[in-house]
Amino acid sequence: MTQLIKDSTQGLNIPIYPSLGNHDVWPVDVMDFSTPNSSQIINSIKDGWAEWIGPDAAAKFGEWGYFSVPL
Repeated sequence: MTQLIKDSTQGLNIPIYPSLGNHDVWPVDVMDFSTPNSSQIINSIKDGWAEWIGPDAAAKFGEWGYFSVPL
């Protein structure tokens, strides 16, 4: 999905802020945040989002499953 959105918005000058909910992966409610970077699901997604959210936000997302960026 990430690549599809990237392809369809390429060249447009609009900010894209991806977000992930607890039911966006299967099985649901199994994201492990017991230690930094412990969620395999989150870490497989963060690399695809890094282009949009930047390396610092991607690193935070990988650690704990959230990020913030200035608007």
